[in-house]
Amino acid sequence: MGKYEDADQCYTEAIILCREISQGATSVDIADTLLNQCVNYCKMKQYRKAALCNAEALSIFKKDF
Repeated sequence: MGKYEDADQCYTEAIILCREISQGATSVDIADTLLNQCVNYCKMKQYRKAALCNAEALSIFKKDF
């Protein structure tokens, strides 16, 4: 729909909530949301932010699996 800024805000809020719920523990939900935010950043051509999200998600997946 092209509302990437709105999506960014939603993903940011979702990550914050997931972190609060997990009480500091990493979770697959956080990693999945980070990957979704990564895709959104790519669509917005914000590649540095996308790379940071991707790296954090990868780190979580490596820990949990």
